[in-house]
Amino acid sequence: MKLEIPYQVAKDGDEAFGLVKEKLGPNFLSQFKLKIKIEFNKEKGIIEGIGKGFKASFTFQEDRCLVEISLSFLLKPLSSKISKGLEDGLRNLL
Repeated sequence: MKLEIPYQVAKDGDEAFGLVKEKLGPNFLSQFKLKIKIEFNKEKGIIEGIGKGFKASFTFQEDRCLVEISLSFLLKPLSSKISKGLEDGLRNLL
């Protein structure tokens, strides 16, 4: 599943990267009760998260964030809920 989120708060990709990186702290991630490995690549403007049954990639461009999510077969029934939650959260943040 792919999403495209235009920036409304952030001025550019660097600022948006910083906002998302700040949000993805231990307190935020602990609410999901999943072990999630997150990699931040500031140079390329990419944040990747990998957990059991999913992979998410956030690519920060000059005026928008491109999100790509891969879900395992077991999580596919939740894809619309995951997509809506992620999209709403990013729109409010960025």
